[in-house]
Amino acid sequence: MILKASEIDPYLIDISEFEEHDFFLDSDILVVAITSKDIDAFENLIQQIENSRVKKIIFISSTSVYPNINAVVTEDTKTKQTALSEIEELFTQTDGNYVFARWGRPISPVVFGVLDETLGVVKTAIKEVCSACGHPTDELDPELGSNLLVFFVSNWHELCELPDLDQLIPNLSNVVDRLQAVSANQYRAFRFDDIGAIQACFVFLRMDEALERLGADSLVLAQVVQAMLLWSQTAFRDALPLTRLDNGTIVLRPEIADVLRAAYDPVMPARAADPSHALRLEARAQLIS
Repeated sequence: MILKASEIDPYLIDISEFEEHDFFLDSDILVVAITSKDIDAFENLIQQIENSRVKKIIFISSTSVYPNINAVVTEDTKTKQTALSEIEELFTQTDGNYVFARWGRPISPVVFGVLDETLGVVKTAIKEVCSACGHPTDELDPELGSNLLVFFVSNWHELCELPDLDQLIPNLSNVVDRLQAVSANQYRAFRFDDIGAIQACFVFLRMDEALERLGADSLVLAQVVQAMLLWSQTAFRDALPLTRLDNGTIVLRPEIADVLRAAYDPVMPARAADPSHALRLEARAQLIS
């Protein structure tokens, strides 16, 4: 009745079955305020809008992210912590920019500086995580040979003694000095292909007391997860992406496992630089969880 009084004609539309509703899209401006998480239905709606005469779209995203403060809300208003905001934080870099990337080719790992027993743990963890994500592994990368290189050292200056490593890591001596200065125990460097997907990843671990306390299984699993995507620099600063079950088994935290599977869904892009990507990621994570 309120809409009718304002000369607004309301329609009940099921976007999953939305097909060429000319009477509805025969407008210059369209306001979209839908809470549905059905990505396929949204893609259908977008296609219909692209073929319509609609010139401008006002998309009202979820207002539930804002606290109930009974006041004017702006883009600067602090939001509540939600699954969406948590996913966005996982890929928001320290400069404030949202940057996401996943591997664009099968992962071909090689490990340096460990015994055969630990080597098996590393390669098993890589295969298991990739299998859970639906991403392939391979013995050799046809272009690079190996594209996930994991180095275990006891001192950062050992890296400077490795043949040709300075050809893979620019300004290696400066990197080593910085790591030594802040007493870092881990460092990752990524390379990207022409579309921005991960092409190679270099993982360096200095085995100090903190890493040794984790145990091989936890350390390796955490490092593999952090090499699967271009996470933010602070994504796992306060907590590892792991949890311990009642029987003592170490597994991925469910919310991190869901994000990984969603990130490697074939419909998702290999790289994204817009925070709206987090919305699609969260929707996919809900669908597959």
